[in-house]
Amino acid sequence: MAVLGQCRGTAALLADRVAGTRAVADLDRPASTMAGSFHLIASVDGRVRVQGSASGLRRVFRTRVGRVTVASDRSDTLAALVGAEVDEEHLALYLLYPWLPFALADRTPWRGVQGVPAGHYLLLGDDGDERAVPWWRPPEPDLPLAEGAGVLADRLAEAVAIRTAGGGIVSADLSGGLDSTALCFLAAERGVDLLGATVATTDPGNDDVAWAVRAADRLTTRGRVVHDLIDPGEVPLPYEGIVAVPPMDEPFGAFRDVARSDAVWQRMAGRGSRVHLSGFGGDEVLQCPPAYLHTLARRRSLTALSHLRGYRARYRWPLGGSLRALADTRPYGGWLAEAAEDVDRPGSLAGEPHRWEPAFRLPPWATDQAVETVRHLIREAAGTAAPLAPDRARHEALVFARQGARTYRQAVRQARRAGLTLAVPFLDDRVLEACLAVRMEERTDPRLYKPLLTRAMDGTVPRDLLERTTKGHYAVDGHAGLRRFRARIAELLEDPLLARLGLVDADALRSACLSLYPPTLGLPALDATLACEVWLRAARTSRDAAVKGRP
Repeated sequence: MAVLGQCRGTAALLADRVAGTRAVADLDRPASTMAGSFHLIASVDGRVRVQGSASGLRRVFRTRVGRVTVASDRSDTLAALVGAEVDEEHLALYLLYPWLPFALADRTPWRGVQGVPAGHYLLLGDDGDERAVPWWRPPEPDLPLAEGAGVLADRLAEAVAIRTAGGGIVSADLSGGLDSTALCFLAAERGVDLLGATVATTDPGNDDVAWAVRAADRLTTRGRVVHDLIDPGEVPLPYEGIVAVPPMDEPFGAFRDVARSDAVWQRMAGRGSRVHLSGFGGDEVLQCPPAYLHTLARRRSLTALSHLRGYRARYRWPLGGSLRALADTRPYGGWLAEAAEDVDRPGSLAGEPHRWEPAFRLPPWATDQAVETVRHLIREAAGTAAPLAPDRARHEALVFARQGARTYRQAVRQARRAGLTLAVPFLDDRVLEACLAVRMEERTDPRLYKPLLTRAMDGTVPRDLLERTTKGHYAVDGHAGLRRFRARIAELLEDPLLARLGLVDADALRSACLSLYPPTLGLPALDATLACEVWLRAARTSRDAAVKGRP
């Protein structure tokens, strides 16, 4: 057995974990108890098990080379190996925003390359058989908050300890938010030289920096801590590097910040950091997404109504739409099939609790061909689609975690090019399980901000820092970058490849990007399309270079 990634393990420890193993299925227990984030590969009597993580941060992909199945953690590696072409039909799905429905998330944009679902391992038999086998199940959400917070505190501390075990300089996001602040205080307890990075924003209404400075002041009393407060002018604005985004194995949701992230990570590496702790994933796993109200209404109806009242006050959800969402009894496949009919419906996606997942739409510049292709693929998937859990609360919680992991795994790859190991402790399987095990009505409360984390970190993070109830947003920076780099975007859209494929109306897309941006559309609609265009260009350039280099 080999374990590749970030984990606490020695040869002796791993040997002890696999003692008595007689079949690959016997490895379910060690795979479900080891902390960290890693790939596990094992061979038992000629049968091979290749697995990533339950969160999806560590993925496994497969393809066939003749009679041999080859696995990798990157689909583009396999595509290059077999000379796979881009699946142009599947590419239309990436125009959807805010993201793809779960039922289609394991497909790849490469013909002949398949993804192994998160929580499954790839089993390769000695007879040439190959199949995906489930090994992980989400826990029942039955722990009270106090007990669950204690478990989360232990799991987060262990996750940080794994990353800081080598000592030396460790860098970390210190955005001012609760998630990154918690990781910084846990790292400071490990006695490392901590380098906290805060990127200031151009938005005067964003109070992240003030909270980051307050946290840094407190951290200096805990250990060797240096606060690197980075002026907005020292890093690129969003969209600055979009014409030079490096190849990824699928469109990268955070493509507009590639140059910005590179600058920060190179800065940290230049100051001696070997690993960088990120609060990525905290937003996705620490609270239940809105579909929990549907499940809660069937278990504790009065509590559900109280929570619904709180959300309606905060987000102005209409009463009628909210009650219809809670009364909806369609199975997952039925909901998905009906959602396919609405992919081109105009209007806002916000305004009421989710059914099974967030609603999704195609942008107004998608062509009729793209609309029909997407409808066909979603209807086809709906026929056999099964949810990740029997109730909507756990299903959507896992969808959020895996969607976050889908983006952040690309960031891990990006940081590696900058010379850093990017650690994302909130998406470790053991941390994810600790969050999912807490009662949904206690993990989430419309009147409280991340109650599970604040309870878990009480005693580790100063209480006044845990009392923050605001959250900084970076839309101002996004729009500033959109304005400043209009010329580069115009260059990108002069002859878009997506238009050549018949997926977007080039004139409508250019108008949306280069004139006054439509007030009814959020940036995610534009970003999904630009990410797809940027990725397609990089993929074709990479493929052409590979073809030229072949003998």
